[in-house]
Amino acid sequence: MKKSFEFFTSILGTLILAFMMILGSVSFVFANHNASHSGPGTHSCIVHQTGQILPKSKFYTSYDLGQLDNGGGRTHGLVLGGELALGSSWGLGAFVPTYMYERQGQNEQFGVGDVGVTAKYKLWDHQTFSQISGVFNLPSGDDNKGMGRGTISQQLDYLLGIKLGPASLFSSVGVAHHFSQDSDPILLTSIGVNFPQLLDLLFISVAVSGQTFLSSDYFNDGSTKIFLEPQIFLPLDAYNKWYLGFVSRLGVYDTLERESLASIKQDRNELLSDVLFSGTVTLVRVF
Repeated sequence: MKKSFEFFTSILGTLILAFMMILGSVSFVFANHNASHSGPGTHSCIVHQTGQILPKSKFYTSYDLGQLDNGGGRTHGLVLGGELALGSSWGLGAFVPTYMYERQGQNEQFGVGDVGVTAKYKLWDHQTFSQISGVFNLPSGDDNKGMGRGTISQQLDYLLGIKLGPASLFSSVGVAHHFSQDSDPILLTSIGVNFPQLLDLLFISVAVSGQTFLSSDYFNDGSTKIFLEPQIFLPLDAYNKWYLGFVSRLGVYDTLERESLASIKQDRNELLSDVLFSGTVTLVRVF
């Protein structure tokens, strides 16, 4: 029965992830880079899984406070999400973000962002470990208020790491893009180290991540921003069911430049990628 269940869930997860990847390929084939929509932001809170690559069923909620660069204002985000482990390799989930933006001289904007559906697959987990994952975003956020991208979008990532005693080194590469006439792809990369069980208690990670606008109607092609991202998770109970996490993000290198003909509109969703610094508090319940 257990083997049958794992076989069924593996087939289901494979079909879902394949569907997401096929849609992504189709959008790139038909992109001609003439649409008015710009690339998706990368501001959604994602709970890192590099400390434990084995999928686990969980529920999480997080609050994020961010300061945008170049006087762009301040953002508040609240995310509710969960993940269901299917067998020993697959994880399927969803999250619902809500945002509030504060901009100087403008009224506060509040609303629901783009709802996301997630899928990930553990390729292997031995001395080295590897995983592929995807996020499929529905256009539930109002793009006129900067709450969403105004079109279906997705992000695909590949993670690879190696275990070295109490630490693990990891790196990832991914791409986020639109499902519109102009896909506006953003290249996402990261490299870091984590300590999954420091002092048999804490999960600590430090990463350097980058985002490069490969093609955009708002930022110059090739514009890049690099962030330093430390984080710490600690258990709240003796059974390791509840965790409290603190994650920060600090821009340390910035070559983002707006296109000379791009309209200066402060509620553009892609401005959310231009973060000066941010902090996130996350509460996780593992089942």
